[in-house]
Amino acid sequence: MPISTYEYAKICQTRRFEAFEFREGRIWLKKRSDKRCIFTFPFLGQWLCGLQNEKPHVCRMWPFRVADRPLYSREERARYEGSEWTGYVYVDPRCPRLIYGKPTFKFMRRVVEEFVQIATRRISHQNCSTASESFAFSGFSLTRTT
Repeated sequence: MPISTYEYAKICQTRRFEAFEFREGRIWLKKRSDKRCIFTFPFLGQWLCGLQNEKPHVCRMWPFRVADRPLYSREERARYEGSEWTGYVYVDPRCPRLIYGKPTFKFMRRVVEEFVQIATRRISHQNCSTASESFAFSGFSLTRTT
């Protein structure tokens, strides 16, 4: 994933420089041999991001793409009308945990709305659309350490 110079500098404050590639005039997060981001790690059958608060914008947005105008066919299905913004929301079909069907009201009003707010820069921190940096699970907590 390509990241901005600001995001690179922010991540480098707590992470190693070897986690990045410089090509095509851009900075990229490296991937492991299994094609996953170098910062993901397995936990209880899921892959979690080890960056969380330092997570680049492109990673915060995965697997959604938010646009002011239609980008693909079926624009009527992608149209999103929120309280502060109207536009188009798409999901990347390469997402391995994607479930097709009609989304729940809670998903539309909490998760998709959060992605829209992140995309339109109204918020930057994820609450509903990611695992928290520190969370309790079955009596123990997982906290990122550097």
